[in-house]
Amino acid sequence: MKKFYIITLILSFTNLINAQVGINTENPEAALDITSSNSGILIPRVALTSKIEAAPVRNPNTQDNNLANGTLVYNTATTTGTNAVQPSFYYWQDTQWVRVNSELDFDRDWAKTNSTSRASNISDNIYTNGKVGIGIGQNQSSLNGTLHIYEATGTPASATNGTIYIEHGNTSGTSSIVFPSAFDPTDYGYIAYSDDGSTGSTNENGLLEIGVANDGATNGNIGDRDNINLKTGNSVGINNTNPSISALLDLGTTNQGLLINRVALTSTVDASTVAGTETDGLLVYNTATAGTSPQNVTEGFYFWDNNQWNRLYSTKDVANTGVQYYSYDITPQASPSINTIRYTETIDKSGYYTGLLNSANAMSTMQPTGVEDGFVIKITGTYEVKTSGTFNFSLNSDDGSRLYIDGSLVVGAWNDSSGNTVSGATNLAKGKHKFEFWFYENSGSQTFSFSWGTNPDGNSGVINAQSFIIE
Repeated sequence: MKKFYIITLILSFTNLINAQVGINTENPEAALDITSSNSGILIPRVALTSKIEAAPVRNPNTQDNNLANGTLVYNTATTTGTNAVQPSFYYWQDTQWVRVNSELDFDRDWAKTNSTSRASNISDNIYTNGKVGIGIGQNQSSLNGTLHIYEATGTPASATNGTIYIEHGNTSGTSSIVFPSAFDPTDYGYIAYSDDGSTGSTNENGLLEIGVANDGATNGNIGDRDNINLKTGNSVGINNTNPSISALLDLGTTNQGLLINRVALTSTVDASTVAGTETDGLLVYNTATAGTSPQNVTEGFYFWDNNQWNRLYSTKDVANTGVQYYSYDITPQASPSINTIRYTETIDKSGYYTGLLNSANAMSTMQPTGVEDGFVIKITGTYEVKTSGTFNFSLNSDDGSRLYIDGSLVVGAWNDSSGNTVSGATNLAKGKHKFEFWFYENSGSQTFSFSWGTNPDGNSGVINAQSFIIE
Protein backbone atom coordinates (compact mmCIF):
# COMPACT_ATOMS: atom_id res chain seq x y z
CA MET A 1 0.00 0.00 0.00
CA LYS A 2 2.82 2.46 0.84
CA LYS A 3 4.40 1.81 -2.51
CA PHE A 4 1.11 2.67 -4.22
CA TYR A 5 0.85 6.09 -2.49
CA ILE A 6 4.47 6.95 -3.28
CA ILE A 7 4.01 6.15 -6.96
CA THR A 8 0.80 8.17 -7.06
CA LEU A 9 2.57 11.19 -5.47
CA ILE A 10 5.46 11.00 -7.95
CA LEU A 11 3.08 10.87 -10.89
CA SER A 12 1.24 13.92 -9.53
CA PHE A 13 4.50 16.00 -9.39
CA THR A 14 5.36 14.89 -12.90
CA ASN A 15 2.07 16.18 -14.20
CA LEU A 16 2.59 19.50 -12.36
CA ILE A 17 6.09 20.02 -13.78
CA ASN A 18 5.00 19.26 -17.32
CA ALA A 19 2.22 21.82 -17.01
CA GLN A 20 2.43 25.59 -16.14
CA VAL A 21 4.06 26.78 -12.94
CA GLY A 22 2.28 29.41 -10.91
CA ILE A 23 3.60 31.34 -7.95
CA ASN A 24 0.91 33.02 -5.91
CA THR A 25 -1.66 31.92 -8.48
CA GLU A 26 -3.67 28.73 -8.93
CA ASN A 27 -4.32 29.45 -12.59
CA PRO A 28 -0.94 30.14 -14.30
CA GLU A 29 -1.28 31.53 -17.81
CA ALA A 30 2.29 30.84 -18.96
CA ALA A 31 5.08 28.34 -18.42
CA LEU A 32 5.94 30.46 -15.36
CA ASP A 33 3.37 32.89 -13.95
CA ILE A 34 4.43 34.95 -10.93
CA THR A 35 1.66 36.99 -9.42
CA SER A 36 2.32 39.82 -6.95
CA SER A 37 1.09 43.36 -6.44
CA ASN A 38 3.98 44.56 -4.30
CA SER A 39 7.08 42.55 -5.20
CA GLY A 40 9.32 42.01 -8.21
CA ILE A 41 11.59 39.32 -9.56
CA LEU A 42 15.30 39.55 -8.94
CA ILE A 43 17.41 38.31 -11.85
CA PRO A 44 20.87 36.91 -11.00
CA ARG A 45 23.37 39.73 -10.47
CA VAL A 46 26.84 39.22 -11.93
CA ALA A 47 29.91 41.37 -12.65
CA LEU A 48 30.61 41.08 -16.38
CA THR A 49 34.06 42.07 -17.69
CA SER A 50 33.28 42.46 -21.38
CA LYS A 51 30.47 42.16 -23.91
CA ILE A 52 32.30 39.25 -25.58
CA GLU A 53 33.24 37.35 -22.43
CA ALA A 54 30.63 34.91 -21.07
CA ALA A 55 32.42 34.60 -17.71
CA PRO A 56 31.65 34.61 -14.88
CA VAL A 57 28.32 33.09 -16.01
CA ARG A 58 28.47 29.33 -16.63
CA ASN A 59 26.17 26.79 -18.21
CA PRO A 60 24.98 24.61 -15.25
CA ASN A 61 24.65 21.54 -17.46
CA THR A 62 28.07 21.70 -19.16
CA GLN A 63 29.85 23.65 -16.43
CA ASP A 64 31.52 25.85 -19.03
CA ASN A 65 30.87 29.20 -20.75
CA ASN A 66 28.84 27.79 -23.64
CA LEU A 67 25.72 29.72 -22.71
CA ALA A 68 22.30 29.21 -24.19
CA ASN A 69 20.95 32.12 -26.24
CA GLY A 70 18.59 34.18 -24.11
CA THR A 71 20.45 33.68 -20.82
CA LEU A 72 19.50 36.79 -18.84
CA VAL A 73 21.54 38.50 -16.12
CA TYR A 74 21.80 41.90 -14.44
CA ASN A 75 25.34 43.27 -14.75
CA THR A 76 26.66 45.24 -11.79
CA ALA A 77 30.07 46.21 -13.21
CA THR A 78 31.31 49.16 -15.27
CA THR A 79 34.21 48.60 -17.69
CA THR A 80 35.89 50.63 -20.45
CA GLY A 81 37.14 49.94 -23.94
CA THR A 82 35.65 48.78 -27.21
CA ASN A 83 33.51 46.07 -25.55
CA ALA A 84 32.68 47.96 -22.36
CA VAL A 85 29.68 47.10 -20.19
CA GLN A 86 27.73 49.10 -17.64
CA PRO A 87 25.09 48.31 -15.01
CA SER A 88 22.06 47.04 -16.90
CA PHE A 89 20.24 43.91 -18.02
CA TYR A 90 22.10 41.81 -20.59
CA TYR A 91 21.15 38.66 -22.48
CA TRP A 92 23.49 36.27 -24.27
CA GLN A 93 23.20 36.02 -28.07
CA ASP A 94 25.58 33.73 -30.00
CA THR A 95 28.97 35.14 -28.94
CA GLN A 96 28.26 38.22 -26.86
CA TRP A 97 26.16 39.95 -24.25
CA VAL A 98 23.51 42.26 -25.66
CA ARG A 99 22.36 45.16 -23.52
CA VAL A 100 18.63 45.60 -22.94
CA ASN A 101 17.88 49.30 -23.54
CA SER A 102 15.61 51.40 -21.40
CA GLU A 103 14.06 54.85 -21.44
CA LEU A 104 17.26 56.10 -19.86
CA ASP A 105 19.09 55.29 -23.08
CA PHE A 106 17.88 58.39 -24.90
CA ASP A 107 21.48 59.49 -25.50
CA ARG A 108 22.22 56.14 -27.19
CA ASP A 109 19.43 56.31 -29.73
CA TRP A 110 17.60 58.77 -31.92
CA ALA A 111 15.49 61.32 -30.05
CA LYS A 112 12.85 63.84 -31.01
CA THR A 113 14.04 67.36 -31.84
CA ASN A 114 14.61 69.61 -28.80
CA SER A 115 13.92 66.78 -26.38
CA THR A 116 15.31 63.59 -24.87
CA SER A 117 12.19 61.61 -25.77
CA ARG A 118 12.73 58.70 -28.08
CA ALA A 119 11.13 58.91 -31.50
CA SER A 120 7.82 57.04 -31.58
CA ASN A 121 6.44 58.00 -34.98
CA ILE A 122 7.86 57.47 -38.44
CA SER A 123 7.21 61.17 -39.18
CA ASP A 124 9.13 62.46 -36.13
CA ASN A 125 12.10 64.77 -36.68
CA ILE A 126 15.00 63.04 -34.92
CA TYR A 127 18.58 63.71 -33.85
CA THR A 128 21.50 62.15 -32.03
CA ASN A 129 24.39 63.77 -30.16
CA GLY A 130 26.80 61.08 -31.20
CA LYS A 131 28.52 60.14 -34.42
CA VAL A 132 26.76 57.95 -36.95
CA GLY A 133 28.31 54.98 -38.72
CA ILE A 134 26.73 53.24 -41.69
CA GLY A 135 28.22 49.95 -42.78
CA ILE A 136 30.68 50.08 -39.87
CA GLY A 137 31.39 46.78 -38.14
CA GLN A 138 30.69 46.38 -34.44
CA ASN A 139 34.40 46.06 -33.72
CA GLN A 140 35.20 49.46 -35.29
CA SER A 141 37.14 51.31 -32.60
CA SER A 142 36.13 54.81 -33.75
CA LEU A 143 34.14 56.70 -36.36
CA ASN A 144 36.16 58.91 -38.71
CA GLY A 145 33.85 61.88 -38.86
CA THR A 146 30.38 62.77 -37.65
CA LEU A 147 28.98 60.59 -40.45
CA HIS A 148 31.12 57.61 -41.45
CA ILE A 149 29.95 55.48 -44.37
CA TYR A 150 31.88 52.32 -45.15
CA GLU A 151 31.51 50.20 -48.26
CA ALA A 152 33.49 47.02 -48.78
CA THR A 153 33.19 47.76 -52.50
CA GLY A 154 32.62 51.32 -53.67
CA THR A 155 29.50 52.36 -55.57
CA PRO A 156 30.05 54.13 -58.92
CA ALA A 157 27.62 56.94 -59.65
CA SER A 158 24.69 56.14 -61.90
CA ALA A 159 21.13 57.26 -62.44
CA THR A 160 19.94 54.57 -60.04
CA ASN A 161 22.73 54.13 -57.52
CA GLY A 162 25.34 55.92 -55.43
CA THR A 163 26.96 55.86 -52.00
CA ILE A 164 24.78 58.86 -51.07
CA TYR A 165 21.65 59.17 -53.22
CA ILE A 166 19.73 62.46 -53.06
CA GLU A 167 16.64 62.66 -55.24
CA HIS A 168 13.93 65.22 -55.94
CA GLY A 169 10.55 64.37 -57.36
CA ASN A 170 9.41 67.60 -59.00
CA THR A 171 9.97 68.84 -62.56
CA SER A 172 12.76 71.44 -62.80
CA GLY A 173 13.60 70.61 -59.19
CA THR A 174 16.83 71.22 -57.30
CA SER A 175 18.61 69.00 -54.78
CA SER A 176 21.31 70.53 -52.60
CA ILE A 177 23.76 70.12 -49.75
CA VAL A 178 24.22 73.28 -47.68
CA PHE A 179 27.11 74.20 -45.37
CA PRO A 180 25.80 77.02 -43.13
CA SER A 181 27.54 79.01 -40.44
CA ALA A 182 25.90 78.77 -37.02
CA PHE A 183 27.74 81.97 -36.07
CA ASP A 184 26.33 83.93 -39.03
CA PRO A 185 23.30 82.31 -40.76
CA THR A 186 23.78 84.52 -43.84
CA ASP A 187 27.10 82.82 -44.62
CA TYR A 188 26.87 79.46 -46.31
CA GLY A 189 28.33 77.28 -49.03
CA TYR A 190 26.41 74.77 -51.12
CA ILE A 191 26.44 72.12 -53.80
CA ALA A 192 23.25 72.00 -55.85
CA TYR A 193 21.95 70.12 -58.86
CA SER A 194 18.94 71.16 -60.91
CA ASP A 195 17.46 69.56 -64.01
CA ASP A 196 15.21 70.66 -66.87
CA GLY A 197 16.39 74.23 -66.35
CA SER A 198 16.57 77.00 -68.93
CA THR A 199 20.17 77.85 -69.83
CA GLY A 200 19.73 78.98 -73.42
CA SER A 201 19.26 75.59 -75.11
CA THR A 202 16.10 73.96 -76.38
CA ASN A 203 17.22 70.57 -75.05
CA GLU A 204 16.97 69.30 -71.48
CA ASN A 205 19.51 71.06 -69.30
CA GLY A 206 21.17 70.01 -66.07
CA LEU A 207 23.24 72.30 -63.89
CA LEU A 208 25.62 71.39 -61.07
CA GLU A 209 26.42 74.50 -59.02
CA ILE A 210 29.09 74.94 -56.36
CA GLY A 211 28.68 78.25 -54.61
CA VAL A 212 29.29 80.37 -51.54
CA ALA A 213 27.29 83.30 -50.23
CA ASN A 214 27.45 85.83 -47.44
CA ASP A 215 26.19 89.29 -46.56
CA GLY A 216 29.17 91.13 -48.05
CA ALA A 217 29.76 92.72 -51.45
CA THR A 218 29.20 90.65 -54.59
CA ASN A 219 31.62 92.44 -56.94
CA GLY A 220 34.85 91.78 -55.05
CA ASN A 221 35.62 95.46 -54.53
CA ILE A 222 34.60 95.93 -50.92
CA GLY A 223 33.33 93.99 -47.95
CA ASP A 224 33.56 90.27 -47.37
CA ARG A 225 34.43 88.06 -50.33
CA ASP A 226 33.03 84.72 -51.47
CA ASN A 227 35.84 82.54 -52.83
CA ILE A 228 36.01 78.98 -54.14
CA ASN A 229 39.30 77.12 -54.11
CA LEU A 230 39.82 73.94 -56.12
CA LYS A 231 42.77 72.52 -54.25
CA THR A 232 44.78 69.88 -56.02
CA GLY A 233 48.25 68.45 -55.66
CA ASN A 234 48.65 68.18 -59.42
CA SER A 235 46.32 68.96 -62.33
CA VAL A 236 42.62 69.66 -62.87
CA GLY A 237 40.91 68.22 -65.91
CA ILE A 238 37.57 69.31 -67.36
CA ASN A 239 36.17 66.60 -69.62
CA ASN A 240 39.61 65.06 -69.28
CA THR A 241 40.30 62.11 -66.98
CA ASN A 242 44.05 62.28 -67.65
CA PRO A 243 45.10 65.96 -67.50
CA SER A 244 48.63 66.81 -68.56
CA ILE A 245 51.14 66.90 -65.73
CA SER A 246 52.49 70.18 -67.11
CA ALA A 247 49.12 71.94 -66.91
CA LEU A 248 47.26 73.05 -63.80
CA LEU A 249 44.05 73.13 -65.88
CA ASP A 250 43.60 70.85 -68.89
CA LEU A 251 40.40 71.23 -70.92
CA GLY A 252 39.50 68.09 -72.85
CA THR A 253 36.57 69.13 -75.07
CA THR A 254 37.41 69.27 -78.79
CA ASN A 255 34.42 71.26 -80.02
CA GLN A 256 34.28 74.13 -77.52
CA GLY A 257 36.53 77.01 -76.53
CA LEU A 258 37.48 78.97 -73.43
CA LEU A 259 35.56 82.23 -72.99
CA ILE A 260 37.59 84.86 -71.14
CA ASN A 261 35.77 87.49 -69.06
CA ARG A 262 34.46 90.35 -71.19
CA VAL A 263 34.79 93.84 -69.74
CA ALA A 264 34.44 97.39 -71.03
CA LEU A 265 37.72 99.18 -70.28
CA THR A 266 37.83 102.97 -70.47
CA SER A 267 41.59 103.31 -71.13
CA THR A 268 44.87 101.44 -70.80
CA VAL A 269 45.22 102.83 -67.25
CA ASP A 270 41.66 101.95 -66.18
CA ALA A 271 42.06 100.54 -62.66
CA SER A 272 38.41 100.66 -61.58
CA THR A 273 36.43 98.56 -64.07
CA VAL A 274 37.98 95.28 -62.89
CA ALA A 275 37.37 94.44 -59.23
CA GLY A 276 40.16 94.76 -56.69
CA THR A 277 43.80 95.55 -57.44
CA GLU A 278 44.96 94.20 -60.79
CA THR A 279 47.73 91.60 -60.69
CA ASP A 280 50.37 91.36 -63.42
CA GLY A 281 49.26 88.77 -65.98
CA LEU A 282 45.50 89.36 -65.49
CA LEU A 283 43.77 88.68 -68.83
CA VAL A 284 40.47 90.14 -70.07
CA TYR A 285 38.68 90.63 -73.36
CA ASN A 286 37.85 94.31 -73.80
CA THR A 287 34.59 95.06 -75.61
CA ALA A 288 34.87 98.86 -75.73
CA THR A 289 36.54 101.42 -77.95
CA ALA A 290 37.38 104.20 -75.53
CA GLY A 291 39.99 106.58 -74.19
CA THR A 292 42.26 109.20 -75.68
CA SER A 293 45.52 108.39 -77.44
CA PRO A 294 47.99 107.17 -76.34
CA GLN A 295 45.89 105.54 -73.60
CA ASN A 296 42.99 104.53 -75.82
CA VAL A 297 41.71 100.96 -76.05
CA THR A 298 39.99 99.00 -78.81
CA GLU A 299 38.19 95.67 -78.80
CA GLY A 300 40.45 92.71 -78.15
CA PHE A 301 42.49 90.84 -75.52
CA TYR A 302 44.40 92.88 -72.93
CA PHE A 303 46.65 91.81 -70.07
CA TRP A 304 47.69 93.86 -67.03
CA ASP A 305 51.39 94.56 -66.59
CA ASN A 306 53.41 97.47 -65.26
CA ASN A 307 50.34 99.39 -64.04
CA GLN A 308 48.50 99.39 -67.35
CA TRP A 309 46.54 97.25 -69.78
CA ASN A 310 48.59 95.93 -72.70
CA ARG A 311 46.97 94.68 -75.88
CA LEU A 312 47.66 91.19 -77.21
CA TYR A 313 48.24 91.38 -80.95
CA SER A 314 47.35 88.65 -83.41
CA THR A 315 48.34 87.91 -86.99
CA LYS A 316 45.48 90.19 -87.96
CA ASP A 317 47.35 93.06 -86.32
CA VAL A 318 50.64 92.51 -88.24
CA ALA A 319 49.64 95.08 -90.85
CA ASN A 320 49.61 97.70 -88.08
CA THR A 321 53.38 97.43 -87.60
CA GLY A 322 54.95 100.74 -88.58
CA VAL A 323 54.10 104.42 -88.26
CA GLN A 324 51.50 106.82 -89.59
CA TYR A 325 52.64 110.08 -91.21
CA TYR A 326 50.84 113.36 -91.93
CA SER A 327 52.22 116.14 -94.18
CA TYR A 328 51.13 119.77 -94.22
CA ASP A 329 51.76 122.30 -97.02
CA ILE A 330 52.29 125.65 -95.27
CA THR A 331 53.69 129.05 -96.03
CA PRO A 332 57.49 128.84 -95.74
CA GLN A 333 58.48 130.15 -92.30
CA ALA A 334 60.92 129.57 -89.47
CA SER A 335 59.70 127.77 -86.34
CA PRO A 336 56.04 127.30 -87.34
CA SER A 337 53.52 126.90 -84.51
CA ILE A 338 52.90 123.22 -83.83
CA ASN A 339 49.54 124.01 -82.18
CA THR A 340 48.44 125.86 -85.30
CA ILE A 341 49.46 122.91 -87.44
CA ARG A 342 47.73 120.42 -85.13
CA TYR A 343 44.39 122.15 -84.99
CA THR A 344 43.98 124.42 -88.02
CA GLU A 345 46.14 123.26 -90.92
CA THR A 346 44.74 120.83 -93.46
CA ILE A 347 46.54 117.56 -93.99
CA ASP A 348 47.97 117.52 -97.50
CA LYS A 349 49.22 113.95 -97.51
CA SER A 350 49.11 110.96 -95.12
CA GLY A 351 49.93 107.29 -95.14
CA TYR A 352 51.57 104.25 -93.63
CA TYR A 353 55.36 103.82 -93.47
CA THR A 354 57.66 100.96 -92.38
CA GLY A 355 61.19 102.12 -93.26
CA LEU A 356 63.98 104.06 -91.51
CA LEU A 357 63.07 107.44 -90.04
CA ASN A 358 65.48 109.58 -92.03
CA SER A 359 65.11 111.76 -95.08
CA ALA A 360 67.19 109.48 -97.30
CA ASN A 361 64.51 106.78 -97.01
CA ALA A 362 61.34 108.58 -96.03
CA MET A 363 61.34 111.97 -97.71
CA SER A 364 60.10 110.81 -101.10
CA THR A 365 57.17 109.07 -99.38
CA MET A 366 56.19 111.76 -96.88
CA GLN A 367 56.96 115.05 -98.65
CA PRO A 368 53.85 116.86 -99.95
CA THR A 369 53.54 116.37 -103.70
CA GLY A 370 55.23 119.16 -105.70
CA VAL A 371 56.30 121.10 -102.59
CA GLU A 372 59.99 121.93 -102.12
CA ASP A 373 59.86 124.56 -99.35
CA GLY A 374 57.29 125.30 -96.66
CA PHE A 375 56.00 122.00 -95.31
CA VAL A 376 55.74 120.05 -92.04
CA ILE A 377 55.81 116.29 -91.48
CA LYS A 378 54.36 114.60 -88.36
CA ILE A 379 55.15 110.90 -87.75
CA THR A 380 53.25 108.94 -85.05
CA GLY A 381 53.54 105.43 -83.65
CA THR A 382 53.29 103.41 -80.45
CA TYR A 383 56.44 101.88 -79.01
CA GLU A 384 56.33 99.16 -76.35
CA VAL A 385 59.15 99.39 -73.82
CA LYS A 386 60.46 95.96 -72.83
CA THR A 387 62.74 97.12 -70.02
CA SER A 388 62.08 100.28 -68.05
CA GLY A 389 64.86 102.83 -67.72
CA THR A 390 66.47 105.87 -69.37
CA PHE A 391 66.11 106.16 -73.13
CA ASN A 392 68.45 108.52 -75.08
CA PHE A 393 67.68 109.98 -78.51
CA SER A 394 69.46 112.18 -81.08
CA LEU A 395 67.96 114.31 -83.86
CA ASN A 396 69.70 115.85 -86.89
CA SER A 397 67.78 118.04 -89.31
CA ASP A 398 67.73 120.93 -91.77
CA ASP A 399 65.58 122.70 -90.76
CA GLY A 400 63.90 121.97 -87.40
CA SER A 401 62.86 118.70 -85.67
CA ARG A 402 61.31 117.53 -82.40
CA LEU A 403 60.40 114.34 -80.52
CA TYR A 404 57.40 114.09 -78.17
CA ILE A 405 56.72 111.01 -76.05
CA ASP A 406 53.32 110.65 -74.37
CA GLY A 407 52.66 114.32 -75.13
CA SER A 408 55.85 115.64 -73.50
CA LEU A 409 58.77 117.18 -75.40
CA VAL A 410 61.91 115.05 -75.04
CA VAL A 411 64.34 116.65 -77.47
CA GLY A 412 64.22 119.15 -80.33
CA ALA A 413 65.70 122.07 -82.21
CA TRP A 414 62.67 123.85 -83.64
CA ASN A 415 64.51 126.48 -85.69
CA ASP A 416 66.30 126.86 -88.99
CA SER A 417 69.58 125.00 -88.86
CA SER A 418 72.22 123.45 -91.09
CA GLY A 419 72.22 119.83 -89.95
CA ASN A 420 73.00 120.31 -86.26
CA THR A 421 72.57 117.27 -83.96
CA VAL A 422 70.69 117.59 -80.65
CA SER A 423 70.24 114.92 -77.96
CA GLY A 424 67.83 114.27 -75.10
CA ALA A 425 66.75 111.57 -72.68
CA THR A 426 63.71 110.47 -70.68
CA ASN A 427 62.72 107.66 -68.29
CA LEU A 428 60.20 105.25 -69.75
CA ALA A 429 58.32 102.59 -67.83
CA LYS A 430 57.68 99.14 -69.22
CA GLY A 431 54.69 99.16 -71.56
CA LYS A 432 53.30 101.22 -74.42
CA HIS A 433 54.25 104.81 -75.17
CA LYS A 434 53.04 107.21 -77.86
CA PHE A 435 55.84 108.78 -80.01
CA GLU A 436 55.49 111.88 -82.23
CA PHE A 437 58.33 112.91 -84.57
CA TRP A 438 58.13 116.38 -86.15
CA PHE A 439 60.12 117.97 -88.99
CA TYR A 440 59.67 121.26 -90.78
CA GLU A 441 61.28 122.61 -93.94
CA ASN A 442 61.54 126.36 -94.45
CA SER A 443 63.99 126.59 -97.32
CA GLY A 444 67.19 125.06 -98.60
CA SER A 445 68.20 121.48 -97.82
CA GLN A 446 65.56 118.96 -96.77
CA THR A 447 67.13 116.47 -94.36
CA PHE A 448 66.23 114.78 -91.08
CA SER A 449 67.30 111.73 -89.08
CA PHE A 450 65.89 110.34 -85.82
CA SER A 451 68.23 107.94 -83.98
CA TRP A 452 68.42 105.84 -80.82
CA GLY A 453 70.92 106.68 -78.14
CA THR A 454 71.73 104.29 -75.30
CA ASN A 455 68.65 102.55 -73.89
CA PRO A 456 67.78 99.43 -71.81
CA ASP A 457 66.01 97.78 -74.78
CA GLY A 458 69.29 97.66 -76.74
CA ASN A 459 68.07 99.67 -79.76
CA SER A 460 70.69 101.53 -81.82
CA GLY A 461 71.18 103.51 -85.03
CA VAL A 462 68.49 105.23 -87.07
CA ILE A 463 65.04 104.46 -85.66
CA ASN A 464 63.13 101.92 -87.76
CA ALA A 465 59.39 102.38 -88.19
CA GLN A 466 58.94 98.62 -87.74
CA SER A 467 59.77 99.09 -84.05
CA PHE A 468 56.34 100.73 -83.74
CA ILE A 469 52.70 99.84 -84.15
CA ILE A 470 49.79 101.97 -85.29
CA GLU A 471 46.89 102.21 -82.82
